[in-house]
Amino acid sequence: MAYQIQYTSSPITYTSTSTPTGTSPSGSTPGGYAPIIYPPPVASAAPASISHIVALAEQNREYFDNNTSTFTKMRVTIHTTGAWAGSVHSDNHVTILLILDSGGAVQLDMRTDDGDRRGQLQWKLVNYQHSSSEIKSVDYELGAPVQVMTLYRAIRNDWNLHQYLFSAGGSGCHYWKIANETERFSLNAEVPAHAWGVFGTWYSRSGAERPNSPIHQGQFQNYTDWWNDWFAPDEDEDEDEDEDE
Repeated sequence: MAYQIQYTSSPITYTSTSTPTGTSPSGSTPGGYAPIIYPPPVASAAPASISHIVALAEQNREYFDNNTSTFTKMRVTIHTTGAWAGSVHSDNHVTILLILDSGGAVQLDMRTDDGDRRGQLQWKLVNYQHSSSEIKSVDYELGAPVQVMTLYRAIRNDWNLHQYLFSAGGSGCHYWKIANETERFSLNAEVPAHAWGVFGTWYSRSGAERPNSPIHQGQFQNYTDWWNDWFAPDEDEDEDEDEDE
């Protein structure tokens, strides 16, 4: 069954709840509005404990697979992962918050373990709408409300976006957000170009910026390659077993 999201008629606007400190890299944006990138407010309470890693840790799957809560705003959040030693710059990580109409949010986080390029797509219910590690955020408005379960089922069952292999260059989480057709996220057609402009810069708490160019592109895998990467026996392990025999 296809869980297509059809709400694409309304133009996208960009909003936030804090005081702006600057404008986006582009002055020409969907809907004719100049999107503003905002500094992080003070984060609210600690996140809720409901989380799930798609196809890898199936606990709590039903919470997201059957969740009828709606959202009409997606907040792209750029986080700091810590300042460089002796530098004003820092590395970044990007997540998406589905801002729930009923309050709180669901975070989508394509992440990986240190030294491992295999992506892990975590869905997490949180009771905040801004993270304490946030440096910048950009909001994208949808044309109409979308249920959480609709997006979850589409990402998992139809588009297989959890089957992702990070780039070796350190910006795979950026590319994951903009690599697919805009109708998959009910977004205005010009949103990817705007997001690409935002992701073309590394940000820091100090305010210092540096180009992120080129954005290193990760790879969406077919099921066989993804399954083999995660679950097939390691060749080195097979050789060790043969030697023991």
